[in-house]
Amino acid sequence: MVAVALTACGGTPEQTDTPGTTSRGVGVAGQGTVQVSGLRLCTYRALIIGVEQYDSPHWQALPGAKRDAKAIHSVLIDRYGFKAEDATLLLDPTRLQVEEALESLQMAVEKNDMVFIYFAGHGSYVGKSPDTAKTSCWLFKDSKTKPRSCAGALKDATVQDAVAKMNDAKHVLLLSDSCFSGGFASRSAKTSLRDKDIATRYYNPLGGKSRSVLASGDANREVQDQGKSGHSPFAEVVLGELESASLGYVSVSDLSFAIDQSYQQKGIEYKPVPGTLDGHLRGEFVFITPAEQQKIKAAQPEVVDRLSKALAESERQKARAEQALLQAKVQTLLAKARLKDSEAQPHQAFAYSRAGAAVEGQGDNAAELLFTDLVNREGNTQRNAVLKGHTYAVNHAAFSPDGKTIV
Repeated sequence: MVAVALTACGGTPEQTDTPGTTSRGVGVAGQGTVQVSGLRLCTYRALIIGVEQYDSPHWQALPGAKRDAKAIHSVLIDRYGFKAEDATLLLDPTRLQVEEALESLQMAVEKNDMVFIYFAGHGSYVGKSPDTAKTSCWLFKDSKTKPRSCAGALKDATVQDAVAKMNDAKHVLLLSDSCFSGGFASRSAKTSLRDKDIATRYYNPLGGKSRSVLASGDANREVQDQGKSGHSPFAEVVLGELESASLGYVSVSDLSFAIDQSYQQKGIEYKPVPGTLDGHLRGEFVFITPAEQQKIKAAQPEVVDRLSKALAESERQKARAEQALLQAKVQTLLAKARLKDSEAQPHQAFAYSRAGAAVEGQGDNAAELLFTDLVNREGNTQRNAVLKGHTYAVNHAAFSPDGKTIV
């Protein structure tokens, strides 16, 4: 499974209770703000990206982005058992370093893996207005990208393609905490699995194959860099949900619901945007604590063993029933052959014997019984004795129902 969280956008400080708060949108440092309106578990893997510093004068530093990335990386390892070698953390990376990390992740992903990718940094778009923009992107330390442009940045289509190449992954989740990141999804999606039943809420979604995106804001809106907690409003809720997780499970639906509720309570005007990418079938990514993972894994051998035994016993009973049916057919044919013998109708008797040969090889004793009966009949019956020299031909001939005509 693959999960990706992004925090990207530039901007100048907003007037909030927290000094130095910036937006992760299109801002020009030193020139004011450019206002833009708006079940089977394998390896958990993660790529966490946080970009605070930018070489370009077009983009201000984002203190919250690196802080968010570090915190997300830590909670994955400490709370959810991600192994350090499977959870890459990139702080202030270049575009090349991110592309190389995505390629490495593609090659590392194996069947049924769960993959999580988190990006925090500036985001931009291509066009005169974000309302009509068709392309959005992430920016990195060495990006020379200008506001309202994606030249030199990592475009949404490139990220989508990278996820598409992780075909073996069971679930992929892309969390994007950046301005204009709502455009990273190929399609919109609804997250409504709020049922209290764990099987419905978590196990069933795990059984599908998903490619999900959860963006911190609309495709045409800037988002905040950090609040009073030192984290962005988006990352603050994600961390809170992952750190609490009283049931030991956190799904995309849980995150989307909690973020939306938090935004409303804080009076934040934009909304989180859930969506899907190409390759999405059903279900969603679920974070599971190690304790719950062990329960699932421990139950699997027992379930599989019970199922295997039940299937094996079903096959044995089926085989016994088929064998009994064949034996009954053989005995019936032999009984009819004897009856015709007693009625001095050897041709009909022989026909019944040959009819039984149609089941030859299907039953353990059918062929042997029929052959023995045929030999005895040929040896003891005067009229059948003339057929003795033609045993091969007779064994490969078909008789009419009355036994008189070879057809």
